[in-house]
Amino acid sequence: MAFKSNDRTFEKVYSIFDKKDYFNAKGLAKTQIGNFERALQRNDKGAQQILDKFKGDMSKAKEYINQVISDQKKQQAFEDYKALKAAVDSLQKGKPMYGAADLVKSRAHNNSQKYTMALYSALRGKKFNNYKDIHADVDSLIGESVNEGKKRYYQQDRVGSSKYTISYHDGKQKHKDGSDFFNIQTFKNKKDLAKFVNTLNKSGYVYGFDESVTEGIIQDREKQLKNLKQGGSVSGGGYGTFKKTGRDTFVSPKGKKYNSSALIKLIGTFGDFTVNEDKGEVEKIKKQVGNNEIKFYDALSKVEKRLGSKYPKFLDTALKQLKQNPSKFKTNADKEEAIFQSVK
Repeated sequence: MAFKSNDRTFEKVYSIFDKKDYFNAKGLAKTQIGNFERALQRNDKGAQQILDKFKGDMSKAKEYINQVISDQKKQQAFEDYKALKAAVDSLQKGKPMYGAADLVKSRAHNNSQKYTMALYSALRGKKFNNYKDIHADVDSLIGESVNEGKKRYYQQDRVGSSKYTISYHDGKQKHKDGSDFFNIQTFKNKKDLAKFVNTLNKSGYVYGFDESVTEGIIQDREKQLKNLKQGGSVSGGGYGTFKKTGRDTFVSPKGKKYNSSALIKLIGTFGDFTVNEDKGEVEKIKKQVGNNEIKFYDALSKVEKRLGSKYPKFLDTALKQLKQNPSKFKTNADKEEAIFQSVK
């Protein structure tokens, strides 16, 4: 059964933007379905259980995956919405909760935040097409005296210069009207935000991000998935190194298996996914092409295309493991030749 909140305002606005795939649910579902199909080819038990659930009907299994992704995106969006609603409600009642104005302004900090502006418009019962108009409306709600105090707060603590805003709650604390009580925290860089998110994950807190941060997380996850599938091994999140043993299978230091999606979920969205390439790949290439130097370089060009800006580091790592000093070679071509001669 599809997730549905009991809030008409949220349902109406979310539905409009979801139809445009604003939340990238279709893209994420496509990735998950691809993982599911590959897992079936490897006779993965978990994937087979999903297919068995629908009596071998592949179409229904894919519909199920689509629905799961759609529900996850919507539930997260609803948590974000509740924090925004709590902030706006407190402003409208003339009793601003701590950080309420900052939360609203951070979520609508430029005109590309169409979804947030639509939510704010719906909650206020007015049409806002410009983020500056929303900021002015917030200022009018908190009043001149409160606004002046907030101005001093910005100047003293430099909250206004923060780039990332996160709202969170423990699922227990409630306002008098029964709505969830959200705390708000701001960070100037992604690294500090990541540390805080890992703390929340361990504590079981529910949280939501500034809209622009959410978009960045989607991009990060796509990049991480691609990174995982092309790498030899992966380390991050303080869990040690996961060795790649199959097309989409990684084994932890303790021997437990994960696919790329499960590994990202374990390490976390902000995990340090470092692809550890080594001389093993160049030795594998050498074995395939023999002593044909041209074919060896052709194979390396494919690696370069795949790794992009990480290719020079790949060459340096391979040289070090082949007991060569990378600094001796000025160009990638020199390094490639040295590698060929070393594995010859």
